[in-house]
Amino acid sequence: MSSLLEKEPTIIGASLLSSSSIHDYFRARDVLLQIDLFSKQLQTDAYGEEIEVQVTQVARILEGLINKNMASKETSSKPIYRIRPEGFLHILEIFTSPWKRLSTESAIFTKYFIDSYHSIIIKTLIDRYPDEKITIEKIDKILCGDKIFQNQIKLINNAINDIEKRILDSNKLISWLKEEKIDLNNPRVVAAKIPSNFSWQLGYRKSLKEWMIELPDLVLSHELRTGISNRQRYFYKHQLEMLNLQKKFYEDRIN
Repeated sequence: MSSLLEKEPTIIGASLLSSSSIHDYFRARDVLLQIDLFSKQLQTDAYGEEIEVQVTQVARILEGLINKNMASKETSSKPIYRIRPEGFLHILEIFTSPWKRLSTESAIFTKYFIDSYHSIIIKTLIDRYPDEKITIEKIDKILCGDKIFQNQIKLINNAINDIEKRILDSNKLISWLKEEKIDLNNPRVVAAKIPSNFSWQLGYRKSLKEWMIELPDLVLSHELRTGISNRQRYFYKHQLEMLNLQKKFYEDRIN
């Protein structure tokens, strides 16, 4: 089961990192205060969804880090925590999410956070753990705001390539339907005639022919008559425009 940190990496990750950097030792409640602060910064409209987090959920994350020797705890009246360099590294790898495309807001926030907290985090770790130089160096390399945008550009390029292939595949099918003068009044017969070697970016486990044959008659008829062409015209092309704008936004803001 995914932890709260994995489900909400931007807000929870930033809150854990900032709490452990600012305070010598921190309480789970300190993390909640940071969550409230950062979630309000990310919430750009009155109807945006707020993250509801309980102290027990934060404590569960911290106990998980302690079990992995990535954090420590001292107990007086209430538990107080400190995250070790290995814990910082673990949280940062989830927080920066290099394997997935972030929303524009999350990417901007992640870069802002790294640019703002880079020196604080590194100084804190050097002061507390002077013998952990190798791990701190790894953390320092991750703490580069430009890398967030650079990585998003790579992921966007992958998405652009995928959509361009989908458009080409759609054009191929539309051309085939016209050239073969296919009778669309018999969609089941049309699906059976589709060449097996037609690639199809809509799904990677089945060929276009296999996918079409499994569709209900009404859905199949809609796909052949207007679904494929409309998806290309009103979805893929608009999505491509949006991705190129997003890519340019990131490119223009890399130092």
